[in-house]
Order: sequence, then structure tokens, then C-alpha cells
Amino acid sequence: GGTLFDGAGEGSTAQKGERSHVDHVEVDKGPSAMLFGKALGGYGGAADYSRKAPTQESFARAVATKASFDVTRFTADVNAPLNDDKSLLFRMTGSAQTLGSFVDFVRTRSFDIAPMLAFTADNGDRVSLRAEHNGARLVWRDGVPADPVFLHIPKEFYAGLPANEHETPFFDDLTLRYEHAFN
Repeated sequence: GGTLFDGAGEGSTAQKGERSHVDHVEVDKGPSAMLFGKALGGYGGAADYSRKAPTQESFARAVATKASFDVTRFTADVNAPLNDDKSLLFRMTGSAQTLGSFVDFVRTRSFDIAPMLAFTADNGDRVSLRAEHNGARLVWRDGVPADPVFLHIPKEFYAGLPANEHETPFFDDLTLRYEHAFN
């Protein structure tokens, strides 16, 4: 099926894997080609990821996670109105994480930040500007089976160099959106 972000297809979704920015997901089952065109997923349905948008309340939330295999994750969500009549709103979500593995030297370090500014006019029209910036550095396992019986290699064995770290290109996205209020 197709993958949409805020109701629109945005090409490759491989770089848009961070879910700390997602407010909710709506899944449309069935022939998505009727709604979104064949290029966005064919006939299996579509998943629309709605990103977190600024609201009129002020808050700051953070979550820290520590788990096995050296997993460390931090997410933050900050929201604030920028003026007294709450027509100008700001929200920023972000995350940073380090993921280890049961395989020696295999690891991933990544970050993501997404600020959003929204203005609502007196007539209800809304203009929003959203940016996203992320990147990752990783060492992945290069093709040795987990436990080949005939070689008696332990599953922790890493066949590459310990410093074989790859950097994914930074991903930047800037979205300007206008919503007209029908009276």
C-alpha cells in the first residue's frame, strides 16, 4: 500500500522513519489507487501518518529509555503559543538514540529534529511551516550468518573492521502548508 504524510505522498519514505513526530496513523484499506493514484501504492490501501502540530496549550515533555544491547533513546516534545491571542503557535519534536547489538561493534547513532510554526488568521485560514532535519551513523553486519554450524563461529562475531562506520546523508525537509477555512 501507499504511505502518506499529512495526507500527501512525499516520495521515498525510507528517510521518514522517525515516529516521535507522529500524532496518529489512519489506515485506509482497499483500493488506494482510487483515492491517491497508482503511483502512491497500487491497490492495497494507504497509511497516512499525521504529524504532531502546534496546539494552543504550553507543555514540554521528554522521555528517556535505556534497554538491553546498549539501547539509549531520548525524545522531546515542546509546544508553546508565541503571542497572547494564540494565533501564532510553535512546536518542536526531536529524538536522539544509540542502538547497540548482540554482534560486536555493530551500532547506530541517529538524531532527528522537527520544528513547526503555525499562524491562524482571524478568518480561520491557517499557514504552517514545518522543517525536519535528521541523520545517522551506523555500523552494520556484513554478511556472516548468525551461527553457521559448520564453522562454529559465535553469533557475536563481526567480520568487518571495528571502525567501519557509515554515515547516512542528512535528510532535510521543508513544508509550507495553507489551509482555507470554509465558513
